[in-house]
Amino acid sequence: MFETQKQQNVFSAVPSIRVEAIHLYKILAHSLAHLIITLNPSGSKAKFREKAKRLGKKLIPYHSAAEIDELLGEVETSVSKFRDCLQLVRDEYLVATHENSKVILDQGIIIQENTESMGEDLGHIRQDINSLKRGFEASRLEQQIRHSQEVDSKNFFLVFVRSDPPDTPSLASSYSSQPQYYPQPFLSDTDLFHAIGVQVNESIEDVDHVLRHRDQFDIAAQTQAQQLLSSEDFLRWMKSSLAETLFVKGHFQMVGPGRISVLSALCASLSLNLSKNTHYIVLHAFCGLHEAHSHQNDGPSWLIRSLIAQLLLSGVTFNLDFINTRAFAEQIKSHYLQDLCSIFRLLIEQLPNTTTVVCIIDGINRFESEIWKAEMNDVLFILNQTVRNKFLKPSFKLLLATPFSNTLFLEDASTIWPHYIVNLRPTAVTSGRRISERGLLRGRSLEEYRAKMLQEEQNPAQDSEGEENDDDIFF
Repeated sequence: MFETQKQQNVFSAVPSIRVEAIHLYKILAHSLAHLIITLNPSGSKAKFREKAKRLGKKLIPYHSAAEIDELLGEVETSVSKFRDCLQLVRDEYLVATHENSKVILDQGIIIQENTESMGEDLGHIRQDINSLKRGFEASRLEQQIRHSQEVDSKNFFLVFVRSDPPDTPSLASSYSSQPQYYPQPFLSDTDLFHAIGVQVNESIEDVDHVLRHRDQFDIAAQTQAQQLLSSEDFLRWMKSSLAETLFVKGHFQMVGPGRISVLSALCASLSLNLSKNTHYIVLHAFCGLHEAHSHQNDGPSWLIRSLIAQLLLSGVTFNLDFINTRAFAEQIKSHYLQDLCSIFRLLIEQLPNTTTVVCIIDGINRFESEIWKAEMNDVLFILNQTVRNKFLKPSFKLLLATPFSNTLFLEDASTIWPHYIVNLRPTAVTSGRRISERGLLRGRSLEEYRAKMLQEEQNPAQDSEGEENDDDIFF
């Protein structure tokens, strides 16, 4: 039935085949009626034979054997004509198909040529883009170096001016009696804080969030993290009055929930305890809490703006005369990264000489995305330049922490250069002291704490008793 339906569809689509098919069907019906009458003499079907005779008389008269041969010849002729017509139509379809195939082949050749041409054009475009990238990187590096040299020159000039040479006292006194005019900055402290777009309680809420998750880490992980507090490099970094960088490698296999690690909990506790010292300004950042690529306030831009916000909230009065143009103020409001980095460094340089700034950045590896690579290099560059500034009066201490064994930012020594590197080795202990927020007690030195830690490592059985006396712990 399906084949017949297909043939009927073909016959209806091609007029010539349709005409020949109808003619062939008429001949076949005529011939079958005649043959049924003449070749079926059976008596059991008399009634049918009578009907066929009546039908045959209406269709054809009586025929002899020669007439039957003639009838069959007519059928054969009609079939032959139908076959010839069908073959002709098939040949026409083959010719049309061949012509269409040739046209499609020509079009395919043209498309292939166009594709090859586009491929060559894309290759040239990629080369141009790579050239632009190299030029941009070279220009950015040159700009950073030039900016660093300019800042160093200004610092050297300030040191020279403040040195008060003994041979010119009269000249200085003559000018001191004259009224001085100081231009007003385009942004006040409050305006600058609102311009950088950081919430007032954000840094406190981040610490609280990290500490609320510290109990989800087991004793072994917390003990491994607290190795930092008893390490020689950490103690030297803390005791030194020089500006230095400490890099901590956690060597943990995985981080905990909420994109934080047990090292994050230690950094949060450390920042809280150091904040109790009035000579310290503690800046902290937990990169794992601000790594959403889809959020414009996350990433390296958030990091430098968060550090600036914490400086503005430290209680120090800053002179913002360096924001002396409207264009500079607008770039700050637009969060132009290099200008934000310059502001951070200028604010650090205004701190009192007796101040120690401790900057703790946890989870620095969270910003190792390709989309943030250039921006993070700018932030690390200004932090490194601040540490290495020989004319900087306050002491600037930088602690960078990663929960893993390494970070790509330290592979390039021109970006950041650590003075100390502490590796926290995995431990198999099942009992130890948990990280606590009570922190370092007043009047107790780091040397005493280190001695206490070494004693506990030698007598681990007494840890359970020591947990009940919080007055004897650092964390």
